[in-house]
Amino acid sequence: MLTDQVYNELDQNSAITMSETLCNPKMVQNKKMASKKAETKKDMHSEAEVLVSSVQNIDLLNSVAFTKDQYLSVNYLPSMLNDIHKFCMLGNSILHVDTTFELLDGLWLTDTTYTHEGLVNLNGKNPEFPGPGFWHFRKTRESYRRFAYELVIAHPGLLGLKKVGHDLDQALVNGFTDVFPNA
Repeated sequence: MLTDQVYNELDQNSAITMSETLCNPKMVQNKKMASKKAETKKDMHSEAEVLVSSVQNIDLLNSVAFTKDQYLSVNYLPSMLNDIHKFCMLGNSILHVDTTFELLDGLWLTDTTYTHEGLVNLNGKNPEFPGPGFWHFRKTRESYRRFAYELVIAHPGLLGLKKVGHDLDQALVNGFTDVFPNA
């Protein structure tokens, strides 16, 4: 932008008063930079906005929740829920749920697996397949209940789940029992 254009634009936006003068090119440059920074701040998104918008763009990321107390994310493919219904509801497979490890300070990954009864490996056994994953910051009954509810919301047929295997973590047991009382 030419100096005259910058001056006129700043004058129109009331960024400077009539008594203020643009006495040198450096002052014009400073005003231009301040204007660009203001525009950049408008275009920036918060981390929460980026996470929520990613739900629309990433097939595996199905739910991101922000509550007063916590942030959590449930990840799965529709085929995983269909398989869990087929093999854990209608078949004899067990939905294994395990909070594997703390990825970062306070960030936990709870993953699930199930036996795919429709396939047989070279050893004559049914292979284990990965199921839905759950990223969370608290290992509480409410967190695990929320995970279980998200699965039921996505596939209501899972409400009658018969078998859930876990590592005896009491919060996980109670949260899943709240949603799957017959399991």
